[in-house]
Amino acid sequence: MFRSLLATLCASVFSVLLISGARGFDEDYHMGEWIGTWSSADTSGSFDLDLQRASDGNVAGNVIVATDNQKAEYDVDLRNISFDGDNFTATFITPGKPQNIIKLTGSLSAQTGSGQWVARKRMQTSTQTPESGTWQLQKHST
Repeated sequence: MFRSLLATLCASVFSVLLISGARGFDEDYHMGEWIGTWSSADTSGSFDLDLQRASDGNVAGNVIVATDNQKAEYDVDLRNISFDGDNFTATFITPGKPQNIIKLTGSLSAQTGSGQWVARKRMQTSTQTPESGTWQLQKHST
């Protein structure tokens, strides 16, 4: 009886550890370098995303954004990064003046990602229409 109870307890603990480890692995397939493009109604460019697991367990990241004509390029840190399964959201603030707050929404699978972006001027009034567009990414293989 005792051996049977002990075996059941050990099997239960092992199953919980195995499932927890697998869940951690699943969540981390979003981490790494992503390379792609962004577009809007009147322009487009390159869009690189780098997501890493920080030492505190949270996700940290940055983006490098450039226009096709190389008129603007910047490398900025992401804020408010969150995942709900493969659904991804984050924001960043463009450098310089005027500053824009860019909100990214979309999904990242194991190898591809796509979504939308919306840009609002930091001091935008509610009557101004924000700029928006789409983004596409591929996981960079190392």
